[in-house]
Amino acid sequence: MNLLKSRRILVLSIAGVVLAVAIVTAIIIANDPYRGLETERGNSVDEQTQEVVGRRLDLSLAALDAQKKDGGDIDLDLYNSIALDAWTLGDLVLAREISEEYFTHNNQNYGAWNHYGNILNAMGDKEGAEAAYLRTIEVAPNVEEYYRDYMNIVAEDPERDEEVKAILEVAIAATGQTSWNMVTLGNWYEEHGECDRAIDHYEVAADLAPENENIALDLEELRATCSE
Repeated sequence: MNLLKSRRILVLSIAGVVLAVAIVTAIIIANDPYRGLETERGNSVDEQTQEVVGRRLDLSLAALDAQKKDGGDIDLDLYNSIALDAWTLGDLVLAREISEEYFTHNNQNYGAWNHYGNILNAMGDKEGAEAAYLRTIEVAPNVEEYYRDYMNIVAEDPERDEEVKAILEVAIAATGQTSWNMVTLGNWYEEHGECDRAIDHYEVAADLAPENENIALDLEELRATCSE
């Protein structure tokens, strides 16, 4: 056997191994689409609550299945009930899949999108969670709470620091100068050594929430730190 022929056989052998590995990997992924992700989460509900929620979940699943087989109208609230109960019981896969099925019927429910983001986040699917949170904001741009979830997941990546500021600025433009918006952006400025802007934002927050003693105390501490 000459050298050229030996090399060809070796190349073909390697190609065959690579192909075999690719096929096996594809089969594994197909059989386990959540490989590498969390499929369950711990829950703090007591046994009695678990039993009640579990029975309700079974009834909702049975009702949804019956309505599908009937071929008539489907009560879409069943999807959200199942997703919430599955989440409560820690079944992230059911919560995720029932949410995805729900979106084929209604993709404008911002509460469902936000909960879906929470589910994906708990699974460790950060890209999916971010996309879900962004979709929530697109559908409901005037709700401060949803900017919090979106900002928090972006803030997990230190290299996206400027995006955090941009999100907060959009949140202020869309939802107004809330105490949370102003304090959080004030903290961003403080972390970046922009004391004057940090103080300005904290002063607005203190005026917005005069009953919040923590904001007042943090403002005093910020002034003291910045004057050093």
